[in-house]
Order: sequence, then C-alpha cells, then structure tokens
Amino acid sequence: MNPKLKSALRVLAVVLAVHLVLGALVPRVAGHSLRNWGRGLTEVAFIVPSVLILIGLFDVWVPKEVVARHLGRSSGLRGILLALLLGTGAAGPIYAAFPIGVTLLEKGARLANLVIFLGAWATIKLPMLMMESAFLGTRFAMLRLVLTLPGIIACGFLVEFLMSGQAADPPPSPGDCCPATRPIPAPPTAPCRPWKPPETWPSTGTRIPAAPPARSTPSPPQAASTSATGKPISKKS
Repeated sequence: MNPKLKSALRVLAVVLAVHLVLGALVPRVAGHSLRNWGRGLTEVAFIVPSVLILIGLFDVWVPKEVVARHLGRSSGLRGILLALLLGTGAAGPIYAAFPIGVTLLEKGARLANLVIFLGAWATIKLPMLMMESAFLGTRFAMLRLVLTLPGIIACGFLVEFLMSGQAADPPPSPGDCCPATRPIPAPPTAPCRPWKPPETWPSTGTRIPAAPPARSTPSPPQAASTSATGKPISKKS
C-alpha cells in the first residue's frame, strides 16, 4: 500500500475513534463535530478536483526551465517578489496551495520561495486584505501587511536552512535497506603500467643472475647413402 494512503487512513481511523469516544461521553458535541467534518469534506471534494486539473495543465504548459529560472536558487530578489505576487493573487483555501507547491518544487523552485509562496497565500491574499480593511480598517490591514512580509521572507530562508541537511541526503533505496540485495562493490584495480625493457629498470643494488645459456642438442647421425649393390657411395669433392 502507498505510504501516503496508509498515513491518511491511519489519521481517519484516529478521528473516527475520537468521535466514537465523544459519542459515548458527550453525544451532542460528537454530532456537532461530525456535521462540521462533513461540511468541510464536501468543500474539499468540490475544490480539490479543480485544483488538480489546474496543476495538470500547469505541469504540461509551463516548462521546468521556466520555473527554475524565475523561482529557482539563482532567481534572487526576483524569485522572492514573484513568489509573493503568486501567493497574494491566489484565491481559495490554503490546502489548495499544497499540491501547487509540490509541483513547483518538482519543477526546480527554491524551497525558500516555496515557503514564501505558501505564507503569502495563507496571510496576505488580496481577498483577505480587502475583507480585513472593510471590517478592521485600512490602517490595521496595512500595518499587519508591513509586519507580516519580513516574517514570511525570514521564515522561508529559515526553513530552507533547516531543511538543507535533509535535502542533501536522499532517502535510502530498497537495495540499501536490505544487505542481501545490496550490490557488492568491485575491488579497486591497480592501474596498468606500460612494459619497459630490463635495461631501463631502476637499479636496486642487487644483481639479477643471468639466465644460463641454452644447451644445443646434437643432431642425430645421418645414415650413409648406399648404392643398389650395398656399397657406400663416396662423394667427390
């Protein structure tokens, strides 16, 4: 089973167990909590599919190089401003920003810019600022905006600093977890040296004895040629 699905089912089981305990102790509170939970689940069911469709279109239409250039590690101040602009101009609940953030991170966005994007989405969205100005006053909204911006940026770089060690160490592969399936590294081999004649070998103070001369084996005696009468034929010089 997928680990993420297993974690979600575990959380769901815990929530249901808590509601069962509340239903036995305080039935009214448990019923009110279940109604709120059902209302929130209905809202998520209507919003998340549209967000996933937008993420799929973004994944297809926007190349990875564009995201890495404008929101990557080399983007600098431009990447920070773009992350703030994207988060401020967004609409929808904060949980709709998490799938978008995962897509940006997979396409090469910097972790600090991702945290700034999520922080801007959660705290300084334009619809939120407009409602805040209408109910609490423009001065209050502007003061909160000015004080929130440095905190969002500092939080982004702090999270990137704290996560740098974890990002540098990739998760272990299945072969690393089980010693039986771990590949055995090949032993180091010495580099091959070109062959040199003995005359060029360095002197070590000891003389290598010369090889004994090869012994010549005597050839077998040749039989004397004879004539048809059986007498040897002498060669004339």
